[in-house]
Amino acid sequence: MSGPPVLRPVRMQPLWISTGTLLLSILLPWPVTGQFHVIGPRSPVIAVVEEEIVLPCQLSPPRDAGDMEVRWYRAHSPGLVHRYPSPQDPAEPQRQDYRARAEVLLENATRGLVSLRVRPVHASDGGEYTCFFESPTYYNEAKFEVLVTGTGMAPHIHIESGNTKGIKVTCTSTGWYPEPEVQWKDLQGLHLTPASETKTIEGNGLFHVQSSIIVDKSSKNVSCVIRNPVLGVEKGARVSVADALFPRNSPWIVGLAVFVALLVFGMIIISILFLRAKKAKGSLKEENGSLKEKHGSLNEKHGELREQYELLIKQKEEIEKENGKLHEELGKWWFYVSIGRIETCSVLCRGRYSGPKNSSPISPDCKGQQKCERRGCLPGSAQVQAAV
Repeated sequence: MSGPPVLRPVRMQPLWISTGTLLLSILLPWPVTGQFHVIGPRSPVIAVVEEEIVLPCQLSPPRDAGDMEVRWYRAHSPGLVHRYPSPQDPAEPQRQDYRARAEVLLENATRGLVSLRVRPVHASDGGEYTCFFESPTYYNEAKFEVLVTGTGMAPHIHIESGNTKGIKVTCTSTGWYPEPEVQWKDLQGLHLTPASETKTIEGNGLFHVQSSIIVDKSSKNVSCVIRNPVLGVEKGARVSVADALFPRNSPWIVGLAVFVALLVFGMIIISILFLRAKKAKGSLKEENGSLKEKHGSLNEKHGELREQYELLIKQKEEIEKENGKLHEELGKWWFYVSIGRIETCSVLCRGRYSGPKNSSPISPDCKGQQKCERRGCLPGSAQVQAAV
């Protein structure tokens, strides 16, 4: 059981210590008006490739930074990243790779917050940065770290079965930063040792990865996993060795077979239509030839008929000429016949109407003309006119 508290006498400080403390407080300078501190990001800033990054710097205590000069630098790298208010200064030029990508954000400058935005982020932007604030009476700076990272494409797996030692499985991917980690796993998730692995930096500063393993033909599923060590993001691909060596009838193969069948069927249909068209064209040519022959024969017959028609016209003209001649001869003959009948009628008339010797004499102009007319004897003038 503890007893009552024991009171100890207060121990006096030596006189010389008190005097020294007083002298130091007098000699040391008091805080100057206008002093400030610059506070940057306390943890590393993560920047993703091809995106943008904002680097804030804050004055403490808060005050208006609009009348200050602010500069950003990179450690172990010559040149200026950016300057406010004038980024270009012949005495301290800005780095060429930041001229089109860096800009100052002044929305909160009255509260002492000035930020630098860089876009797009390059793989070479990682490292230590310094933001430097300077007023007419004071200056201060802050340092912080920027970590650049990038997640690449999903891995692509390729299988080569010609190796006598086994089957070579190769995994490739690109677009990673920083250098990624590659892991091979079997169906149970156990890690497999790669036979070879290469990591190369491309022109844009990102990593291209290629890793290969040798597996047996009896192996089933094999997976390749690529991991970003900064973000902890993984991308993987899995392949079945048996299916890759002996592929089944996948839907795209069936679709390809159907497409080929339809293509062959279409070509057959087109060939049949082409042959039919060619045959129809040949028959049309034959019909055209036969029509031309018929047309030629009709032209020949037309020529023959025209010749016959012209011959008939000539014969008609000749017949008309002969008919005219016959008419002329008939007219002449009738004239001569009429003259003979008139003379005969005159003799008869004179003989019939001549009386006895003691009768009165008959006139020589055949006064018994009426009787002669009944027998067909016409007057001489009428007979002559009829003959003519």
